[in-house]
Amino acid sequence: MKKYNIVDLFSGAGGLSYGFEMAGFNVLLGIDNDEKALETFQKNHQNSEILCGDITNISYEKDIKPIIGEQKVDIIAKQQKLEESFGQLDLFEAS
Repeated sequence: MKKYNIVDLFSGAGGLSYGFEMAGFNVLLGIDNDEKALETFQKNHQNSEILCGDITNISYEKDIKPIIGEQKVDIIAKQQKLEESFGQLDLFEAS
């Protein structure tokens, strides 16, 4: 089985790419603009490269398929306005 190379855009600490790695993919690179998150990414993916910066200004010349990425949690929270209703959530309601 061919092992595919992937690049993780907006990688953060590398949780999404960790799942891909466990599924047999080769994580070549994590790209994010958060240096602290990339430090954690590097610990999670010791054989991968990291790039910190704006993805529109980065070029990478290795064979990569697929390119993966995920939306930041804080962006999702703002879109769903969770910050406004967070105090109303009852975490123990189901129990």
